[in-house]
Amino acid sequence: MSIYNIINDLTFTEQEKTKLRSYFFKHSDKVDMAVEILNSCNSPKEKFDFMRETFLKPEPAENKGSPEDLYIIIDNSNFYIEAFKSIRQMEGLSENFQLFIDYGRLLRVIQKTRNLGRPPTIVGSRPPPLDSLWNRIRRDGYDIHIYDKIIITTNNETVTKEKMVDNAVGFHIDEVIFTKTPATIALVSGDCDYFRNIQGALERKWKVELWAWHSGITNYHYFYPDPLFYAKNNMHSPGVSHLVKKPFLQTTFIPLDNYYKIFSWGYGVANTEEMKILQLSDGDEIRIWENDDVMNCYVALDLFGWWHRYKRGILLLYFRSNEELQKAQLWVHEKHPNIRVKKL
Repeated sequence: MSIYNIINDLTFTEQEKTKLRSYFFKHSDKVDMAVEILNSCNSPKEKFDFMRETFLKPEPAENKGSPEDLYIIIDNSNFYIEAFKSIRQMEGLSENFQLFIDYGRLLRVIQKTRNLGRPPTIVGSRPPPLDSLWNRIRRDGYDIHIYDKIIITTNNETVTKEKMVDNAVGFHIDEVIFTKTPATIALVSGDCDYFRNIQGALERKWKVELWAWHSGITNYHYFYPDPLFYAKNNMHSPGVSHLVKKPFLQTTFIPLDNYYKIFSWGYGVANTEEMKILQLSDGDEIRIWENDDVMNCYVALDLFGWWHRYKRGILLLYFRSNEELQKAQLWVHEKHPNIRVKKL
């Protein structure tokens, strides 16, 4: 018996029969399996229940989100490159220092108490040494999209270039603004690129937050010649938003320079002539300290973190002045009295 005869014999409404016929006409690959299962049923009621549950059950409505939701998209390549330059300049560090980003802390800075419409998206390149980094970021709850860099050799000169990152970031911005209820989208980058995507978001009544570094803001001058554009849109410059021409009224610039001490740190041996050193040791507790535990000290003191794990059970914390070192020493004594502290 054909699938269409089975449909006719069951007590569906005419509308339900039409839907079933249409379904199997469009999905002919499902017919044989459906007939086989229906022939194994012991009664018309079993056949009826199977067909209704499998093919007539309404599909869940697409979750378009709420106007109160927040969507976060991070261009990690631009973000990290500009972070390295900006933090090195602000902290007066050498070019060979190692910069690390705590993406869990970065997420908390951006999200605050707001509800995420979906997991934050991060797009970047994958040099082999950073595979472990991407695994850590994934554990922080990010939706990760990684693209290999390409190596181009011309005239005996080898250049490594990003592949697909900019296009992918633009795609994810458009994916959000075209499929979700207008809400707030936060774009985290080293600069203020993606102007056309942002303009599309604003035209569709989205609120846009641009988290970028001061040093990267200059890119926007190509699109908006007003030299005060950044200042007028900066969330830390209240009372001037009425001066901004549309469609930028819903755009908020938030400088990452104001928050980098919360989510970044330096690692490695520092120049001992320039830095004050606090040695932490105890044999047990310091061995289980994660980077987040060390960051808690620096964040509590509003300092940029720099440390080095000298050997197992010994941690060296670096500071610019004796005053900073003494504050850290008091913090450790108060929070971790079992840890031995020594000024070197």
